[in-house]
Parts: sequence; C-alpha cells; structure tokens
Amino acid sequence: MGGLALIPRGPVTRMPDDPELHRVAGLVRVVPEAHGELRFQSAFATPAAEASSAEELAEAERILLAARRRHPRDPRVRAAVGCYDLAAARLERAERDYRGAVDQSGGYGEARLGLGVALADRAEGEGDEEAARGLRLAAIAQFAAVAERDSAYRPALFNRTLLLLRVGREPEARRWAARYAALDPGPWSDELADALGRASRTP
Repeated sequence: MGGLALIPRGPVTRMPDDPELHRVAGLVRVVPEAHGELRFQSAFATPAAEASSAEELAEAERILLAARRRHPRDPRVRAAVGCYDLAAARLERAERDYRGAVDQSGGYGEARLGLGVALADRAEGEGDEEAARGLRLAAIAQFAAVAERDSAYRPALFNRTLLLLRVGREPEARRWAARYAALDPGPWSDELADALGRASRTP
C-alpha cells in the first residue's frame, strides 16, 4: 500500500518521498556525451564530467531493487531503475524498465524521454540499417508523446528534431527546430541549426 500512497496526482514529475532513493541521484552520474548528441535528464541522475564507478553503480542497484520491492506500483521507481540501466549501458533492460513506467503512467514525460534515449542508443549499435531506422522511429514517437507542460518537453523536442534528420525527414525536422528556437533560443537551438546546416550540405 505504501507504493500507492507515493504516486502523485496529475503529471508524474518529482522523485518519490523515499530517503534512500534520494541517494541514487548522487551515485548515478550521467556524462552529457554518453548518448551522442541526444539530451537526457532524470531526477535520479546527476550530470557530471565522469561516469559512475562500478562501486557506485552497484550501490545504486542495491538501493533501487529494495525500493522496487517497497513501491511496486510507483512508475517513478521503474523510471529510476531505467535510468540506472542506461548509466550501466544495459539498453534492453533500460527499455523494458522505462516501458513499464510508461505503461503505468502514460503522461510521465521523464519515462518517455528515457525510453526514447534507450531506443536511440540501441539504434546506434544496430548493424541492420532497417532495424536501426525502426528503433529511431520508435524513439521519435516517445519524444513526440511528451506533453509541452512537462519538464522533459524541451530535451524531448530537441531529440525528436535530431532523429527526424537522421531518418531523412528534414522538412519536419526544420518545423520542430523552429518551434524549439521559439521556446528556447540559445546554445541548444544553435546546435539544432548547425545540425540542419550539415544536413543541407550532405548530398
């Protein structure tokens, strides 16, 4: 019953009120370049110059597995496990965990962002181009499903635009890049403009 009591009403955005889970963000560190040009954020990870050590990841896993037993119905705990799996480069497990969180709460933007990043990362390691394209299209769908009011919306929109370029949908990418520039003019918008420029110069 404790897991049910922790789930907030409305959009799912914050970390559960569980002291042990708050420790995870300090143990799971995400290097910005870990997912190529894609953006990733999570309440359960800290951006850092160096990735987590094996010991830190082992401690995070212990905390998360115990939290999942305490709160089996809380989608935020599933998302926290997915974040851990991304940090540990366990992409198929991350996909499964994030998909479980999305199944529990379809409006959970952080879970959709994480699922999209896991799918896109899998595409980078896929030897079959058609399969890689399918994974990227599935990732685009997850990014597109993040609501504008959600804190994950801007990174999801950024990722959506980049992946649209990678699957050859440049006109659509330009439309969403313009939308991003209107919302968040600055370095991230400039990165999208650079990517569009490179795409235009590619035969």
